[in-house]
Amino acid sequence: MNKKDRMRSIKLEGDVASIAEELASKRILSKTLSELLRKEYGISFEDDLLKSRMNDLKRQSEEIDEQLSQLTHTINRKEAQKYNDDQILILETELNNWDIVQRKELQLVIDMSYQELGIDKNKYEPHQLMSEISKAKGLIRIEIHSKFEKRKKEILKELEMRYDERENYE
Repeated sequence: MNKKDRMRSIKLEGDVASIAEELASKRILSKTLSELLRKEYGISFEDDLLKSRMNDLKRQSEEIDEQLSQLTHTINRKEAQKYNDDQILILETELNNWDIVQRKELQLVIDMSYQELGIDKNKYEPHQLMSEISKAKGLIRIEIHSKFEKRKKEILKELEMRYDERENYE
């Protein structure tokens, strides 16, 4: 008995057609042997083509799913960056208008004080008006100043955090 006629056995587990096709495509299994296996297990060439097409579609579907996942991640990251940049702009605008807002708030308190205290603005010199209001409303001015300083610290802290975040996505 020569080497070619010798009996060999192969153990196959799973889908014989796809295993035979895969081995044949890798040139591990001869085309003749692949065809013999198909015949032995009653698998037609047409069935092989359908299974092969199905496997190709599964691979394509997996690739598309991966691409969708990557695109979703990219879009989410870009939206987060845009939101962060918008928040930075809002905080910077608030900080740039800080003195104007604080002056308006203090002016409002002063105007309310005139009314509450029954002070005629035309009766007093500006420094006397401030003196009268300061006596009556000194605590409110301190509270307003404290409130503004607290908010200013919050803005600066949040800006620092958002600038750090911005550096991470460049």
